[in-house]
Amino acid sequence: MSAGRIVRRFQYAILTVARWKLGRPLTEKETAFVASQGGLFALEMNLDAARVETSAEIERFLNSE
Repeated sequence: MSAGRIVRRFQYAILTVARWKLGRPLTEKETAFVASQGGLFALEMNLDAARVETSAEIERFLNSE
């Protein structure tokens, strides 16, 4: 599996968990923030965090710069 495909899978998983936890569609800014993340280590950490953080923490993270 190519690195690009792995990155896209992580990004998709993060977006899916975030939408589920927030109970709403993500904004363009939030989606763009996740799409801008490309390092595998960072993506893995972000997915783990999205799975355990509260919705308020996830929203703060997605809207960070």
